[in-house]
Amino acid sequence: MSTTVTKKLIIEKLTDFWEKNRNSETTFGKLWRIEVPIPEMDILNWLRKQPYDVKTFWSGRDHRFTMGGIGTADIVTGRNGIDFDRLFLEINRKLNLSHPNLKYYGGIKFDLDQKLDADWKDYNNYLFVIPRFEMIHQDHDTLFAVNFLFSGGDHSENIFKDIIQDISELDFSDVVLNEKLPVNKNSSRIPDKDQWQHRVEQALELIQKEKLQKIVLAGKSVFDFDTKLDPAHLIQKLALTNPSSFHFCFQLAKDRAFLGVTPERLYRRYGMEILSEAIAGTRPRGDEPDDDKRLGEELMQSDKDLREHRWVSDMIRQSLEPLCDNIEIVIREDLLKLPNVQHLQTLFKGTLKESVSDRDIIKCLHPTPAVGGYPGRESLLYISELEAFDRGWYAGPVGWIGRDAAEFAVAIRSGLVTGKTLTLFAGSGIVKGSDPVKEWEENEAKNLNFTKLFQVVDAR
Repeated sequence: MSTTVTKKLIIEKLTDFWEKNRNSETTFGKLWRIEVPIPEMDILNWLRKQPYDVKTFWSGRDHRFTMGGIGTADIVTGRNGIDFDRLFLEINRKLNLSHPNLKYYGGIKFDLDQKLDADWKDYNNYLFVIPRFEMIHQDHDTLFAVNFLFSGGDHSENIFKDIIQDISELDFSDVVLNEKLPVNKNSSRIPDKDQWQHRVEQALELIQKEKLQKIVLAGKSVFDFDTKLDPAHLIQKLALTNPSSFHFCFQLAKDRAFLGVTPERLYRRYGMEILSEAIAGTRPRGDEPDDDKRLGEELMQSDKDLREHRWVSDMIRQSLEPLCDNIEIVIREDLLKLPNVQHLQTLFKGTLKESVSDRDIIKCLHPTPAVGGYPGRESLLYISELEAFDRGWYAGPVGWIGRDAAEFAVAIRSGLVTGKTLTLFAGSGIVKGSDPVKEWEENEAKNLNFTKLFQVVDAR
């Protein structure tokens, strides 16, 4: 199907909706959506070609649902603190009045008590967006969707005309973009290796004094390139090399985006069924099968890693128990093998109580000890003291909320694009027996998702 035919089908469906509903008061003040089946195409290749500053991308770990969006039909955001009750009431009110397939995509800051750093000013403490246009792969179907607020009168007619004009300018061609990523010119680490070891030693001293049992310390790596980065291009490369992960990109300006390829699900909800998981304990992948097997067995027998994993697992189970009528463990302390690292994984499945909402789930589950520590409140206080930067959305919940379902991942294995600069974030769980040098090396392994894509200048 040619790009002209695709646009024609979309415009015809939108025009038909307009003619039927332009004078109907029942449609006023609601978010509406029209969907058109289209031929399958590469969503990220399509996303890269569109002349929009705001772009959104999400792909679930099982790849049954992938969405690329451009523009903004609606946005819910806030800078000062967060009232979870008010946030989710507003989102749910809008969804309940609107098309059943609408979804808000976005995320929440890791530590809401920490002052917003200038690097994260566009993202606020939380931000959720419904894109103007979406291309979706769901199971074996491909759809194009247009989302818009219908308010009636001349204003709606102008919106309708603008949408038609915007559709006419979209690129549905089969041209494949194969440019190389920009060249990395320089890199640095914050903290550097000596500072990192000192902070790990400070954390171990807190653990020795029994003020904490675990704390997750993060660092950031800053890479400078010869030209500006295209966030959609970078997530396209990452998705190809990291298939067994959640893929996300929240681009709020032409060359400013938060993106990543995280293996860690916070939770998935369909109706009243919930899935959540503990992922903690790490080893690199081996170069040869025997070496890879040895490293996996070492991880499964490591007292240090098993303790770290069980704190996360126990916390998730204890958090879910008040929310669920029943909980079962589907997978217990098995290996989750990713391209560059392998983790211990425990998977939970439960049935939610009738009164439980996504607001309750996020408040109970975030942050897990996998990204914060144990005990939770104390670990957050020490993180703010020991880390020399604001995590922003790194390690926070990212995902989508629909009327009858939701899915959130933990935003690890992630980076912030700002013009010619890419800032990567990686954390290590510090427990009794942790080795500062090995934790430094583990952080480097976690960044390999990104750094394998370009030549890195070692500036340490």
